[in-house]
Amino acid sequence: QGDEIFATAYNENDFSEIFINQNRPHLEAFYHWLAEITAKSSWKNDEKMNAIYAKKKQDKSLIIFLSDCYEKEGEIWQSIKRFQQQGHEVVVFHLQGAKEQTLDFEDIQVFEDLETKKKMVINTKKARKTYIENLKKREISLKKQLQERNIFYQKADISQPFDKILQAFIQKRNRLM
Repeated sequence: QGDEIFATAYNENDFSEIFINQNRPHLEAFYHWLAEITAKSSWKNDEKMNAIYAKKKQDKSLIIFLSDCYEKEGEIWQSIKRFQQQGHEVVVFHLQGAKEQTLDFEDIQVFEDLETKKKMVINTKKARKTYIENLKKREISLKKQLQERNIFYQKADISQPFDKILQAFIQKRNRLM
């Protein structure tokens, strides 16, 4: 369509933006930019986010959230609702690793939260069944909550190249429009 892409990567420590059009070298720059983003801390609705809201208020855009969807106090959900209230189309890619979905680890593991750096020792064999049940309940609730607001939701396996996931989404979206 010749649309332009304005992307922002944000957490409480880092802020990065890229603005590109859809010709080949720019898309490759966008995919490279995506590949460089790492989980470092948590989401925070602060002055940086207020600047993004204000910047995007004039244009109607497709807003894509790439997130593990873990929140402390509803901060991601607040942002999703705010962008939607401004008239934007919102899409959520729920990022998960394969082992995160199955808790397929040997015996006792030490897990570190990438955002808080908190460490937990877990017997994965004992915790697996309850963990998977709780994970599924959480995903069903999240998906329902988003669908009620007409927000597209898709789980995304972080071991897959994101450019492929994004291309499949864009093709599917173009067929529906």
